This record gives sequence, structure tokens and C-alpha cells, in this order.
Amino acid sequence: MTTENKKTTVKTATSTKKANNIAPENKSDVVEKKIKKISKIDDSVLVKVKSTCNGQLYYKNSRTQDSTEWSSPGEIQIMSMGDLRAMKAEHISFFKNHWIVLLGVADGCDCEATCEDLYNALIVTKYYENYVEPTDYAEISSWDEATIEERVGMLSDGAKENLAVTINKCIESGAIDSIRRIKAFEKALGCKLYGNDN
Repeated sequence: MTTENKKTTVKTATSTKKANNIAPENKSDVVEKKIKKISKIDDSVLVKVKSTCNGQLYYKNSRTQDSTEWSSPGEIQIMSMGDLRAMKAEHISFFKNHWIVLLGVADGCDCEATCEDLYNALIVTKYYENYVEPTDYAEISSWDEATIEERVGMLSDGAKENLAVTINKCIESGAIDSIRRIKAFEKALGCKLYGNDN
């Protein structure tokens, strides 16, 4: 993979909006708004990609043979947009199950795309609407029963499996020790958790 970065095509659209009930002749009251939109992010743009998968995670692009490996959750690797597009086409589960999270354009890259732009360019935004960061033990262990039901209920089966491993770690460490909350997690996840013999 080359480390050359091509500039991303950036289009600036200008839209004109009129204030309510203002006649078009009154041009001083017309509000102009500039909206910067990334229309296409080049395949060579490098992106920081974090694994949220408990354990080792591996991806190999079948076309280019480029491979990326994460050895633990929270580890960050650099991938090209081309590899991310191929990943989506070949193994959509990386996105549906939240095994990876895009953190932004790699340092030193002259592309101005935001994380939102990256997700939009890959057309995977819908998979991250109910995202739960499985490496954020403090947040997960603070959820009450209603939050558990709401947040976990919207996850894919693969994301639930990944979250179950995290919750087991929280139970084992004592971060989650309420039997009611453990049972709420078991109900929402559809599985038995560590240390709950009740």
C-alpha cells in the first residue's frame, strides 16, 4: 500500500433560504448558508480504525491481499478507504456487529473528512445509530435496568455477543454486582452471564 495521499474532492454548495414571509425583492433579508459536503473520499485516504472486538480481529482484502490485524480491543490500525470499502462489500459484519469503529483520518493526511463523512462515504452510518462502546466499562456498568433493556435491545446479535464478554469482565471485576442488573443484562442479551447462578 502506498503512503501517498490524494486530495479528496470537496464540493461547496451554497443554498439560499428566505426568512418567513419575506418578499423576494427584499434581498437584504435573504440568508445565505454555505454547506461543505464531502462528495467522494478517495480510496487512498488513510483512516484510523479501532477494534472493539474482544480478542483478536483479522481482515484480509481478497483483491489486494492487504491484511490488517488487531490483537486486542481498543487497538488502532491504519486502513485505506479502499480496504474499508472492500471490507464492507466482503464482510459487512465488521460494521453491523460494531467490531470496528472509525476514529478519523490518519495523522498527516491532507483530507479534511470528519468521522461522519467517513461513515457516510462508506454508507454504514445506519449500523452505528445505536452503537455501544464495549470497551467503556465505566459507562456500561453504570446503566440501570431501563437503559440496559433500551440500549442492548437495539444491537445486532454479533454486537450482543461482544458486549456479553465485556459484561462478564465487569461482573468478574465487581464493577457490576447487582443481581437485578445482571438479570436485566441476561434478559436483554439472551444468554447466561458469568457468576450468576440464580
